[in-house]
Amino acid sequence: MNTDVETLTAACAEEHYAKVAACKAVPVPAPAPAPKIKRYVAGFAFDTALKHVLLIQKTKPAWQAGRLNGIGGKVEPHEHDSIDAMVREFYEEANIYTTRSDWRHYAALTIRADAKVGSQEPAHVDFFCAKMPGAQLHSFSSMTEECVTLLGVDQCVEGNVALLPNLCWLVPMAKRHLQGHVPRFCHVIEN
Repeated sequence: MNTDVETLTAACAEEHYAKVAACKAVPVPAPAPAPKIKRYVAGFAFDTALKHVLLIQKTKPAWQAGRLNGIGGKVEPHEHDSIDAMVREFYEEANIYTTRSDWRHYAALTIRADAKVGSQEPAHVDFFCAKMPGAQLHSFSSMTEECVTLLGVDQCVEGNVALLPNLCWLVPMAKRHLQGHVPRFCHVIEN
């Protein structure tokens, strides 16, 4: 009986290989390239008492114009990572030198392409927070056409200041992160 099974198995194998050999190769299309994701950073620098935060009044893009946001901008291709971009952007916009170790990465936001805000490509924003001595924080000066301002943390949640909508939860989350409260990190994906 073993011989019959072996013969049948060998015959099936030969038939299978003959069919495979007769098949024409069908080209498999290359996978579509992943959409290019624009990378940004935004940082919230607080005084050591966590009562004040440094923000910037945006003039562009249009959907942010006139509103306060964290200090930051685009991650440049030559930068090692988003922390390098945060250090550079903070210096370029607020004229305050910081180091990589000053910043804590506490949240990220991934935004899919959104025509209603003029975005044709997805974007990713890494959010950072830092505590600075009052003298260092108060030494800021606006280095671009966008105005840097020191704002009371309570004003960020009261709703009487023109903020980007997500700052009403990003600023308190940064403060809690600096106080050592969990969650330690948050990643949000918006449509």
